[in-house]
Amino acid sequence: MVDLTPARRDDLNRASELGMKVEADRGVLIMEVAQNSPAARSGLRKGDVILAINGQPVKASNDVQQVVEVSTIGRDLAIEINRAGRKSILSVKPGAYPVSER
Repeated sequence: MVDLTPARRDDLNRASELGMKVEADRGVLIMEVAQNSPAARSGLRKGDVILAINGQPVKASNDVQQVVEVSTIGRDLAIEINRAGRKSILSVKPGAYPVSER
């Protein structure tokens, strides 16, 4: 996750190797979603910008991390996102982070 500002958005949009266009200029940009994670199962994608969780605005990745850490496993979180300029709300059910197999 990356804290988003107008300047960072512009820098990211100039970095064509990222393969995404960021429309929002505030929030927390998702740079990668782990396979089989609660975020992936809920439909969150690389390039989504988290705007709020349970109606509370988020401005920094620390805000997201704090909410997730104190959340109850199995109780849904309402995640408001901006995806390619369109706002929507996804329901994310916190759970254990997937363990990678090597």
